[in-house]
Amino acid sequence: MRLIQRAIIGLAAAFFLFATVPARSEAQDLSSLGSLSGILSLLTSLAPPALPAYYQPPAPAQNLIWQPGYWAAGPAGYFWVPGTWVTPPQPNLLWTPGYWASNPGGQYRWVPGYWAQNVGYYGGINYGNGYNGSGYTGGRWQNNTFYYNTAITNVNRTVVRYVYSDRGTNEYNGSHVSYNGGRGGVNARPDSHQIAWGRERHYAMTNAQQEHVRIAAQNRNYLQAVNHGRPPNVSVQRPLAANNRPAGFAPIRASDRAHAQIRQSPHQAMPIRQAPKQQTRPQHQQTQRPQPQRQQAQRPQPQRQQAQRPQPQHQQAPKQQAHQGASPKGGSHQAQPHGRPSPHPLGQ
Repeated sequence: MRLIQRAIIGLAAAFFLFATVPARSEAQDLSSLGSLSGILSLLTSLAPPALPAYYQPPAPAQNLIWQPGYWAAGPAGYFWVPGTWVTPPQPNLLWTPGYWASNPGGQYRWVPGYWAQNVGYYGGINYGNGYNGSGYTGGRWQNNTFYYNTAITNVNRTVVRYVYSDRGTNEYNGSHVSYNGGRGGVNARPDSHQIAWGRERHYAMTNAQQEHVRIAAQNRNYLQAVNHGRPPNVSVQRPLAANNRPAGFAPIRASDRAHAQIRQSPHQAMPIRQAPKQQTRPQHQQTQRPQPQRQQAQRPQPQRQQAQRPQPQHQQAPKQQAHQGASPKGGSHQAQPHGRPSPHPLGQ
């Protein structure tokens, strides 16, 4: 009887502790959003593509916030999530976009976006339409009403009445780089205000935002391997949903996932980068492998081989000079990795 009473008391205490702990659903990140965990929490060694330029559709209603488009990663590789107008969880909240961050190991990790009273740090990525790398200049909240800056934001004036114009806040720099850090990435760090705002209460993506990502992840035409960095329907006026799929929607194939697993595997991606160095060593080793076999076949004449050893040294010397003479060609191959951040001229 005492054991039963103790068990009941223990369960009651556990329930009380659980009830007093504040819920984390309002501060969760994308890694805890069910089926989205396999889409946006992927760690890849392939750099995200450049951000495409696109036209912002007009805001279809009052108090909607612009969510810029971005490249997400899933089992089938990078795919485009169109920019769209979304409803915040509650008034007076602003959207801080997510961004890709490079770690010292050469891998890229997605840092999810969130809702808060201030726009925090998003890697210095220039998403455009008010998200120019720091803060947001497309509008502001006032008395539970969102006022749109028509100098930057496109709105439907027949529906949206609360507007203003401030051209001095537009600091678009024309960059299309989609990740922070690493080779060719944006070199930006959070300031003191962004660090403080990062400690504010955060609200996760709404259900409509999550559904928007899921539908985009199912569209084969949004895959970077299919559109080569130029996705169709780059922006949409309302979030994607089961009853609001993009035009020309096509489901992803099993072959798309198979090829993406090969490209995104960190174990296979690293040898690809080191291939120029690893190929030169086996070639020299292969040319030397037949020599020991010939020496074994000529064992009865070891003295003659020793006498002829100085001759290959004279023959190898011209070969080294030939490699030195061909160094400009080799130098051009070594210069290619430094020129890899080509999204700058291509994006512009």
